[in-house]
Amino acid sequence: MRIAVSACQPNLRSDVDTVFGKCAYFIVVDMESNEFEAYKNENARDPAYAGVQVARFLSRKGVHAVITGVIGPQALQVLSGAGIEVYTGVTSQVRKALQAFHKGKLLPTSHAAGLTCVDMSAPQTSKESRKRKGKAWW
Repeated sequence: MRIAVSACQPNLRSDVDTVFGKCAYFIVVDMESNEFEAYKNENARDPAYAGVQVARFLSRKGVHAVITGVIGPQALQVLSGAGIEVYTGVTSQVRKALQAFHKGKLLPTSHAAGLTCVDMSAPQTSKESRKRKGKAWW
């Protein structure tokens, strides 16, 4: 199962970024292989439809679930239409959010929430890939 988490930084110790469409990065984790990739959100500064573009991107990446703070109605509709479950209201570190997901402590959302401000001062790197083999890191 592939899980995407909105993140402030391109690593598992990052805080979950509170805004889906405007987040700095997405961490896409393969829960079976313990591998993850960090993608810079190229749509973060788009004044309109950033969330929709990100939702389409994550759908193309084969994501099965998204963990974030808040999400707009159009992005939620795109993800739901693609069969991707969305978990909102998460404010912890990415690693802790993944642990909560793995333990079944997160509940999928069925409604969108309003947007808030986001810190765009995160490093401007492109894609980072990390591999974790052996013991699960969550």
